[in-house]
Formats: sequence, structure tokens, C-alpha cells
Amino acid sequence: DIAKNIREAVLAKPQIIVLLVNPKNRGTDKDALYRELKRITYKEAGIPSQFVNTEKLFDKKTGKTSMSVCSKIILQMNAKVGGSLWQIVKPKKLPSNTMLIGADVFHNIGARKQ
Repeated sequence: DIAKNIREAVLAKPQIIVLLVNPKNRGTDKDALYRELKRITYKEAGIPSQFVNTEKLFDKKTGKTSMSVCSKIILQMNAKVGGSLWQIVKPKKLPSNTMLIGADVFHNIGARKQ
């Protein structure tokens, strides 16, 4: 039973629990499983968890590991354990009451070609 195994794992008080989920498992209510395991890890034990859909780890065209997806998962895990995602060096002449905001923009150039 997965819930029993997770309850045993939280006794060791890990920083985070990572669960690899195979979406092709038949007969499993994945939404109910996700809710139950989040309840156990976070609500009961106070331990963050990261679910990883194993299908998403691989590029569909090449079959190779998608480093882009893996990097995003690592960032999510780092944030969940209180790590900082990005860091900048503030220019010395910048007033202390200045807020710096970063933005990332994605332009799908493939959509323009259609």
C-alpha cells in the first residue's frame, strides 16, 4: 500500500519526498492518490513533496531525458524546501527602497509560420 509506505517514510523526517508516478498504471485513481499522498506528506507530516510524472521526463520525439523538464522540477523542489531560485547582485548606487522585478518572456515563433 503506497499510503502506508509514505507514512513510514515521513517518520525519518526527510526534507522532501519525491514520488515518481507512472500515469499508465491502470486501475489507479491518480487524482485520489495525489490528494491522499499530499494530505499525508504535507498536512499530516509537514513535509513538502514533489510528484513527478515519469512520462514527462522524456522528450516524445527523441526519447531522451528532457533536461528542460528536469531543471524545472529541481527548481520546484528547491523552492519547496526554502531555497532561493534566483539571486542578483544589487548595484551599490541603487536606493535601498527599490524593488527589482524580473520577467521571462516566451515568444512562440513557430506559431507565426502557420
